[in-house]
Amino acid sequence: MEFQDGNRGIFKEALELAGRHDLKKREHRALYGMASAWKGIDEQEFQTCMTRIHEIQGHLRETEGVFFDEVD
Repeated sequence: MEFQDGNRGIFKEALELAGRHDLKKREHRALYGMASAWKGIDEQEFQTCMTRIHEIQGHLRETEGVFFDEVD
């Protein structure tokens, strides 16, 4: 899936809103979208998003029992 520059802006805005309201699952989704948008374009931004995704997954696992490694 290819993303245009505008999509990164949309994901960034979603990330800011989710962070402001402490909505970790939505923050995770926005970061995943941003990581997808940066993949192959800016490796440092991609890695920053992936690191934050990992941190949020750990937080959700500890606080809400959410496991992202389970396959439906």
